[in-house]
Amino acid sequence: MSTPIAIYTPSEPTGPPPRDLRDMNNIPLVAVIKDLTDFLTVSDRIVVNRDVQNANHRLKHALNLLIHRCRETYEERDILKAERDRSRKERDELQDELEVQTGLLGLTQDELNNVQDTITGLEANLAELEREFGGMRTTNRRLQQQYNLMRGERNRAIGERNRAIGKRDAARNRLPLCVSKYNGFGSDN
Repeated sequence: MSTPIAIYTPSEPTGPPPRDLRDMNNIPLVAVIKDLTDFLTVSDRIVVNRDVQNANHRLKHALNLLIHRCRETYEERDILKAERDRSRKERDELQDELEVQTGLLGLTQDELNNVQDTITGLEANLAELEREFGGMRTTNRRLQQQYNLMRGERNRAIGERNRAIGKRDAARNRLPLCVSKYNGFGSDN
């Protein structure tokens, strides 16, 4: 005659997992799972009693916690990966923008250097023109002085001429009338 095998109806644990399992890290939780599987796989156990059922429920709680933690870890990893990818994309865009701005800055610097060179050239031209103007001013002063000297000489010459004319006229006026008559100068007509 054969020994009847007890029928075990699987059940899921109800309620939250026990506090001691919730407070464990993953490595100690795996150790609990190993211990519980050892307890459940002992060969002389055939009868499913309260201890076996409690061990089964603890095992399922521990597995559920581990699965949940792994899922959270993978979700966090996926979120972090998406965030990292977004950050890399943003960094690449910023790097591209930086390169564009650096290029524009280089062009602007080149233009600024060209403008500075132009200003320097204009300043040099202005300095040259100011030197030329200063030379012209000096030449103008010299010419003005020469003009004033020549004008003075002219006025002096005119004065001498006028004096000579005046002396001549005075000398003419002093000559007696008779001399004029005899020389054929002057007439009574």
